[in-house]
Amino acid sequence: MGKTPFPQETDASYAKWYAENKKVKKWLLTSISPDIMKRYIRLYTTREIWNALEKTFYDGSDESQLFSLNQRVFSTKQTGHPLSTYYGDLVENFQELDHHDRIIMKDPDDVITYRKFVERLRVHIFLNGLDVEFEQVRGEILRKDPILDLEEAYAYIRRDSVHRTTLHNEVDRIETSAMVARQAKPKTARPTGPNSDQN
Repeated sequence: MGKTPFPQETDASYAKWYAENKKVKKWLLTSISPDIMKRYIRLYTTREIWNALEKTFYDGSDESQLFSLNQRVFSTKQTGHPLSTYYGDLVENFQELDHHDRIIMKDPDDVITYRKFVERLRVHIFLNGLDVEFEQVRGEILRKDPILDLEEAYAYIRRDSVHRTTLHNEVDRIETSAMVARQAKPKTARPTGPNSDQN
């Protein structure tokens, strides 16, 4: 962190500091691309690497990162992926947005109102990104009063998805059984001979 000077090699704490510095330096360098890594690999301390990266890549505000996050959230769609994958991706992006949230409120009522607004917006984003097969159940959720929160909306959609899959599998099983039964049914031999058309 650079808050305390690193110890001299003769200091008793040097070995521990050296091992920790090496460990964190490795984490930091392996988290960046090789073409960037080679510019900083010869710096001695983790703090030196961090300071150099910060000067090079920090643009002075979180605005561009926040814009990128919002862009990712609003463009995330299910597009045929499993419901759990789509929901997981959205939640991950929402958590990143929460990390960058700099809004400070002192009034508890304002905090509650703001959180409800954010929650409603996220439910709308989640519902908007669902595949067309969930259009009916999406309408059911939007008609609920009070509106469901994000986790409740996901659970509601998931139950509908499981029910739909179970129903589909049951229909397939019945149709397959009927097809097998038709194929297994012996054909009745038609009578032959001069009197075959007589009653």
